[in-house]
Amino acid sequence: MPGENQKELTIDQLTEIIGKQIEEKGIKIVKDELEAFKKTGFEQEMKRIYPNFGKDGDMTGGELPSRTGSVIDMSVFRKTYNAFGRELSDNEYAASLASFGGPFKKLSPTMQKWGELLKCTGNRMALVRFPYDELKTLFEQEAKAYGIKTTSDAMAENEAGHGSYLVPIEFPSLIIEAAVKDSPVLSQVWRMPMNAPIVSLPKLTQADGSYFGGVTFQEAGGVKYEEGVVTNSAEGVKIDPKRAAIERIYLTAQKITAGVILTDEIIQDSVINIVNYMTGLLVRAWKYRLEYYVIQGRGNDYGQPLGITRDQSIIDSAIPRKKLNELNYEDLVKVDGELDEIFSGTEFWLMRKRTLSDLRLKKDQVGQPIVKETWGERMGTPTLTPTILNHPYHVTKNVPALGSTGDVVIGNMGFYILGMRSDMRIDISDAPRFEYDETNVRFKARVDGKPGTAFAFKMLKGPTS
Repeated sequence: MPGENQKELTIDQLTEIIGKQIEEKGIKIVKDELEAFKKTGFEQEMKRIYPNFGKDGDMTGGELPSRTGSVIDMSVFRKTYNAFGRELSDNEYAASLASFGGPFKKLSPTMQKWGELLKCTGNRMALVRFPYDELKTLFEQEAKAYGIKTTSDAMAENEAGHGSYLVPIEFPSLIIEAAVKDSPVLSQVWRMPMNAPIVSLPKLTQADGSYFGGVTFQEAGGVKYEEGVVTNSAEGVKIDPKRAAIERIYLTAQKITAGVILTDEIIQDSVINIVNYMTGLLVRAWKYRLEYYVIQGRGNDYGQPLGITRDQSIIDSAIPRKKLNELNYEDLVKVDGELDEIFSGTEFWLMRKRTLSDLRLKKDQVGQPIVKETWGERMGTPTLTPTILNHPYHVTKNVPALGSTGDVVIGNMGFYILGMRSDMRIDISDAPRFEYDETNVRFKARVDGKPGTAFAFKMLKGPTS
């Protein structure tokens, strides 16, 4: 009890002492002595921190200087009552502190320096010039004044063998993935439902400048006037009939599949919904692969649709470039000029980023950049669509590399026919691998495609074309 020699006691020893005191003095007296004991301990702790702590040990008035120089006005910590005689709530009490100007009458050097740092918020140059080493030294001095141990003296999570292994590693519920931009190619191709495995489409025979399948007009003459005589040379003239040329396009459904096997353990323990993620991944991968088929598909012999750059008619009409393995302004002008006028206003370029980068370094005959990129005030927001020779462009890795046949393509994607016998379908089942505790995620689609009109597309030749 108060006044006895202090010594360390276990809980059991303390309980035994208190029990004996209650038997001898009664519970009320012992309770009062315990309260006095706690008050004495509180006073001793406050004096250790605040040397000028009042003898009465309460915090209802006066000033308390800290070891590091701060001075606290203790009167602000006195709870008051409002006009209705009700004691202020914690929130009301906290708000009332503002009327006192805060509890501190004087800040320690550490707090003063910390306040100066806060004032630098939003000012980059002030933050760069701030004396951080000085603030660090002040913190260390204050920690030493209060007997605070640094982390090097104690177990801490920044020390491998002394704490970090006790702190669990966080596994965020996400996967880092580079996003592939949606293709404008796929949004513009002509999607044709296939009601059978093989579909035949009639097609009018057309070419550059010949739009009507060979149908032409016959000039049979007309009314003539000679020496007072009117004659009609068109009378009785035989009409030479013409036959429109019709072709046939075949689409043969090609089955394309993909699959992913997931164990039950990874489905249960994964921090993300792995099944949903895999289905979304298959959808994104399919869109990217489908764009490849439209541009570079190798045809039915390889189980693929026929791409624009693999169509023999488009290859035969490819434009020779000025210099092999390079691109020049004249090359683009020729390719653009060879695309029939009927497609004006709906065409756009296809190329890889490496090809676009090469073009960005080139200029036209009057010294203007070939690639027109006009940017607005906000970074990345174009005020005008970037163009090459006034045509927009799409950059994708599905186009052949710079210098190859088809490294630059221009055309109207609406004239590529994409037949859909069975649109993409994703099935999930544990039946095939049930005995292995595995789940199959299966992707399936049946498609075919080819350019519907070859003269809707033009491209540059490569070195071996």
